[in-house]
Amino acid sequence: MSGSSERLQFWKCARCGTQNPQRSYLRNCVGCGALAHVRERATPRVDWAQLFAPVAKVPGWVISFKTTITGYLGDVVTWCVGQVGRVRSGCQGPLYWVFVCYLIFMATVMLLAWTLGDRWYPATLLLYSPRVLWLIPLLILMGITWFSSRRALLVVQTAVLLGIGLSWGGFQVPVERSLFASSFNPLAKIRVLSFNGHYGEDLKVDQFVRFLESERIDVVCLQEFHRSLVEKDTRLKNYFAKWHWDGAGYIVSRLPIVLDRLATPDRQLGYLPGKGVLGWLRLADGQGHEFEVMNLYLPSLRSWFGHFLVLDRGRMNAYETERKLKVANLVKIMSGIDRPLLVAGDFNTAGDSPLFRPFLNRFRESFETSGWGIGSTFPSSMPWIGIDHILVDRCWRVNMCKVGADLGSDHRPMVAELDLLQLRPTVR
Repeated sequence: MSGSSERLQFWKCARCGTQNPQRSYLRNCVGCGALAHVRERATPRVDWAQLFAPVAKVPGWVISFKTTITGYLGDVVTWCVGQVGRVRSGCQGPLYWVFVCYLIFMATVMLLAWTLGDRWYPATLLLYSPRVLWLIPLLILMGITWFSSRRALLVVQTAVLLGIGLSWGGFQVPVERSLFASSFNPLAKIRVLSFNGHYGEDLKVDQFVRFLESERIDVVCLQEFHRSLVEKDTRLKNYFAKWHWDGAGYIVSRLPIVLDRLATPDRQLGYLPGKGVLGWLRLADGQGHEFEVMNLYLPSLRSWFGHFLVLDRGRMNAYETERKLKVANLVKIMSGIDRPLLVAGDFNTAGDSPLFRPFLNRFRESFETSGWGIGSTFPSSMPWIGIDHILVDRCWRVNMCKVGADLGSDHRPMVAELDLLQLRPTVR
């Protein structure tokens, strides 16, 4: 047959990638119906072997090896260029513009929360909202894209999902611990627990004791759970029988107490419990290395939300002013400490709130440094916001930080394993 001698030619659809025969009567793609003129531009193949041609006589096996490697490299570059073209072709149409609108909306939400949170009540509501809910529209868009002809857009959507999850969603990867690990041998190793016990209501005592034993805790900082409540339960009283309590009854330690700051008032510091300090101890390990432990409890946002529900702007502003004043006083107090300092407690403040940032001038947040996953501690049944923190200065190395299981309180416990590296803080 005369037609058999002719080579059959094809053109590739730029929308779905279907190979279509080159025929005059075929004006649309057989795969998706796109017009025949919407074709994928041929990607020129890079001749890497010609570019790196030898200029002198070399052994044959070297030339063969170089040709093979440059050939593979050319294939990789050609594939990458083709994938970029496919992604660009997917970035059009209604789905793409809905996705762009979602991006603009999320950028606005994050900008408001990170700049005006705890300052302006609409931004505060965004800051403390369940953040996983903001990802649902993107997941729905990705599902629709999967069943459409614009699957190339999934690459961009996946990248955005990871970016929002790591920043706005609070998912942490211990990058700092991995990249900037110190080789210094620690002077001491301390395991710290911060736990809001919610006045012992519904506390799973046996599970709490097992948790303390399994985690080998050295220092416990309690909030809404006083020593008097601990000693009412025989199991807790027996467990802490040989531990050392501070005078206020909110810090208990295996290590000996050198100084109890609240038991020895300082006129310059003023009344510390009124500034959010539940306990403040100077402890010493077995070798005499001393360090400071501070237990904080900032005003809860429950009262703020109560004022918001009745639209009492005056009390809302007064409450925000009180929280700012306490943070400013605490930062001022901490700046005068010339020993290793770790601060644990219920801050009732998100880690990315503008109100929390003054602490980060000197301290690092332990979970952001060495935590895996999401460090949310409240509410315990389904935690979606992290308001409990363990802060350390540059004298410490954070080996591990994690959020514990539900122990019956409305908060989940937070545990950190710390290495004491030096006895004097360094200036950043």
